[in-house]
Amino acid sequence: MAGTATPQTPAAPVAPALVNIKIDGVPYQVPKGANLLDVCLKAGQKNKDYPDQREGGPHYVPHFCYHPGLTVAGNCRMCFVKTTTQMKQPDGSFKPMVQYTTSCTNTAAEGLEVDTKSADVTKIQAGIMDLLLINHPLDCPECDKAGECRLQDYDFDYGHDHSKFEFEKVDRHIKSLGNKITIWGTRCIQCSRCIRVCDEVTGTSELAFVNRGDRTVIDIFPGKPIENPLTLNTVEVCPVGALKNKDFLYTARVWNLDEMPGVCGLCAKGCAIRVDSLKGDIKRVMARENLDVNGFWVCDNTRLDFKWANSPKRMDRPHTRQGDVSWEKGLTLAHDALTKARSDKESAWALIHASATNEELYLFRKLFKETLGIENIAVMALPDGEALNFPQFKSPADRNANRFGAQMILGVKNAEESTAKFIAAAEAGTVKHAIVCAGFAHGVQGIEPVAKALGSQSVQNITVIDFQQSLLTELAHLTLPSQTYFETGGSWVNCDLRLQAFRASLPFPLKGRAMTEIFQDLIAKLATPEQPSATTTIGDNGVAVAVAVAASTTVKPRVIIGAAAIFDELVKAVPQFAGHSHLSLIRSKGAKLL
Repeated sequence: MAGTATPQTPAAPVAPALVNIKIDGVPYQVPKGANLLDVCLKAGQKNKDYPDQREGGPHYVPHFCYHPGLTVAGNCRMCFVKTTTQMKQPDGSFKPMVQYTTSCTNTAAEGLEVDTKSADVTKIQAGIMDLLLINHPLDCPECDKAGECRLQDYDFDYGHDHSKFEFEKVDRHIKSLGNKITIWGTRCIQCSRCIRVCDEVTGTSELAFVNRGDRTVIDIFPGKPIENPLTLNTVEVCPVGALKNKDFLYTARVWNLDEMPGVCGLCAKGCAIRVDSLKGDIKRVMARENLDVNGFWVCDNTRLDFKWANSPKRMDRPHTRQGDVSWEKGLTLAHDALTKARSDKESAWALIHASATNEELYLFRKLFKETLGIENIAVMALPDGEALNFPQFKSPADRNANRFGAQMILGVKNAEESTAKFIAAAEAGTVKHAIVCAGFAHGVQGIEPVAKALGSQSVQNITVIDFQQSLLTELAHLTLPSQTYFETGGSWVNCDLRLQAFRASLPFPLKGRAMTEIFQDLIAKLATPEQPSATTTIGDNGVAVAVAVAASTTVKPRVIIGAAAIFDELVKAVPQFAGHSHLSLIRSKGAKLL
C-alpha cells in the first residue's frame, strides 16, 4: 500500500578485516587500522575472560599520555617502538624500512613488524625518562600517588640509575583548581590527559596549558574553577601525582588498600567501579572499565558518596524498643511478628526498596508472597535526582538501582503508585502489620512518607530490616540489621535493561547480616515450625492428657546459600533471567535483557 514503510531488518555488524603482524617476533592477527599501542598492550594476554586488560602483557609498552577513552595526543613520547615495513620500490621489489616511532600514533597494517624490547628502544625510553624527570621534585615519600605512580614505576623499569641533571629545578604553582581537586604543578609532566577529559568527556574545557617551555603547566581560566559533576575523572587519569582528590588526600597509602571490583548502586545506570578500602573502611571509589555501561568514567557522586557505609549509625545486633537483643532472640521475635501478620493477611503489608538486589527481591517474594501469603506488596523508591548529559557520559535521573528488577520479580510496575497505596491504607487505618525491608544508601526523602504512615495508630506491629538507624528504625518494634551492597553480592537490572552481577566489594562485612541470609532464616522458621505442638491422648487411667509432640520429625539442617546460588534459583522462577549465571555475567560485564 502506498505510503506504508516496509520494516527493514538491521544489518549484522561487519567484523573488521584482520591483518598479520609480528610483535617481538611473535605472529598475531589483529584488526586492520587498530591503534598500535593498544594492540601491543593487549597482545599475548593470557586471561581471555577479561579482554580489556591492558597491563602486564608480554609486549607491554610504557606510556603516559595515551588513554583508550581519549583521542591520541602523542606528546609524552614514552611509547617509542621500532617498526619495520616492506616498502615497494620503483622496480617492483620490496625493501624493509626501519623507523623509530610512537606506537600510539600508528596503526596496524599487513606485514608490520614491531620491536618493543631491543636495546635501542630501551635507550630511547630511558632518554625520555631523563627529560620528564629534569624538573620533577624528589617528593615521592609525601606524594599521594606513591605506589601507583607510572613515573615512579617507569623510572625503575626503563630509566637510568642516576640523574644527568644537577642544576636547580624549575618551580611551578601548587593551588586549588576547584572544590574537589588540587594541582601540584611541580609534578605535572604535561601529558594533557586531564585537558582531554574536560574537552572530550565533559565538553566543559576548564583546563588548559599555560606558559611555555619548561614552565608549561596545567591551569584553569581566571575565575572559572573546574567543578563539573565529572571533575574527579581528571584525577584518576593523571598518571603522576599532579592532580589530587581533596577527599582522599593523605588518608591512606595505596599499597595498604584492598582493591575490589563492584557496581555502583546510587542510580539506575549501574556503573562499574573499584572499591578501595583499608581494614573495612572505604577510602575511595574509582572507575572500572565497562564499555557497554559507563565506558571509563564515573560521576563524582559515585566517587564521593560512600561514607554512609561506615556510618556510626550502623547496627550490628537486632534492636527492640527495650534495647538490643541477640540474633537468636531477634529472629524468634521476627518469627512471632510474621506469624501474626500471616493470621491477619488483609491488614499486613510488606515493603522493600527499589535498589534491592534481584536475589533479595526473589527471597522477599518467596517469604512474603509464597510462605506468608501476603498480597499487599509495595516498592519504595527515591525521588529523581539530576540527570547527567555529557558528550561521553550520561546517567538517568532515577536514583534507584533496580527498579526494573522489582517489576520483573515482584510484578510491581509502578513503585511510587504501590507506596502511595500503602500510605493511603495506613491513613485509612487498615494497616496493622508492616514489614519494611529498607536499606537506602542515602536520601531521607525516600523514607519520610513511609515513616509518617507507619506512625499511624492503627499500625501495631512494625518490623524493619535496615543497615543503619533511621526514621524507620525509631518507629519499629523490632529492627534486624542488614548490610550494604558493598558487603553483599547480587545483581541489578539497570535503566537500559542490562543485567549485571557483582560480588562483595569489601573483603569482609562490617556489621549486620546480609538481607538474603535474614530472609532465608525467616523462611526456614516459618516453613518448618520448630516449636512442639500440643495434642491430646488418653492415659492408662482414662484421663485426657496433653502431650507435646514434635511438629516434624524430618527437619533438615538449615543451609544458608550465597547470592550466586540464589540467582540460580531465580533463573528458574523468572523467565527473563534464563540463560545467565553470576559467573557468566561477571565475565561478560553484564547482558542485555530482551
